[in-house]
Amino acid sequence: MAKKAEMKKLDIEDKKVIKGRLTDFQIQASELSFTNLYAWRNKYQFHYMILNDFLWLVNIKEDIYYLSQPIGNYEDIEGLYQSINFMKDYLKDRPFIMKKVEEKFVDILMKSSLSSTFKAIRDDYDYLYDYTGMKELSGKTYRKKKNHINQFLKKYTWHYEVMSEKNFADVKRICDLWFDDVNDEKMALDDVLDHFDYLDVTGGVLYVENKPVSFIIGERLNQDTLVIHFEKGDNNYHGVYPMVFHEYIQDKLGFKYINREQDLGIPGLRKSKLSYHPVDFVKKYNVTII
Repeated sequence: MAKKAEMKKLDIEDKKVIKGRLTDFQIQASELSFTNLYAWRNKYQFHYMILNDFLWLVNIKEDIYYLSQPIGNYEDIEGLYQSINFMKDYLKDRPFIMKKVEEKFVDILMKSSLSSTFKAIRDDYDYLYDYTGMKELSGKTYRKKKNHINQFLKKYTWHYEVMSEKNFADVKRICDLWFDDVNDEKMALDDVLDHFDYLDVTGGVLYVENKPVSFIIGERLNQDTLVIHFEKGDNNYHGVYPMVFHEYIQDKLGFKYINREQDLGIPGLRKSKLSYHPVDFVKKYNVTII
């Protein structure tokens, strides 16, 4: 079998080895950012393996291993197939299930002799938006969003601050409006704040009359895409979401798209994400190797 076949629980010290491979791969799916993996590592029991120079991310639930697609050089087809066979051997009698797989791997499977099934999962699709359009908000497409921002500007005395350690207490105050008790998302956010600079994330906090009312956290996902990981606000202030989002992206350079992650099949969230006029989706599939 491969030289390095042990499975390791994912933690902060694994950033270098994992993020380097994800960057080389030019990931499209938001779940595959190291920040996302680290933040949710405890809820989803994220582990990883490297088999034949391909990275596998593993979500352990009871005794079932839910796998990522293999992450590596897909031009090395023989090496890819060997890695898949190594994983088959490792799983033994467990089912070979991959979740939230990108289209490029599904295309490879369709052309291969491997026996597999796959299904597109609409609730998992990431929403992609035009970066320039969202930044400038020009034309009829973005008229409603621009109107919300204009109403905010007229109604409130406000300012925006780039997020740093001095804002973390304010971020947590905003979270307290959303969560009465400690939950998985709050713990995930706390872990990101604890390693904010090391994770290479950026963020911003919006204030009305010096009161924190909204925050946003994101990072570079790949060469041309900015991904938004967290976005919370006080709904008592009209327009806080479009406002904090608009302020946050103003100083970001070199992007073509903004990935605002999936809607999880939640009707209100889907309506909100569609209202920003996505230009495309990152389609994701559940795949089983038979």
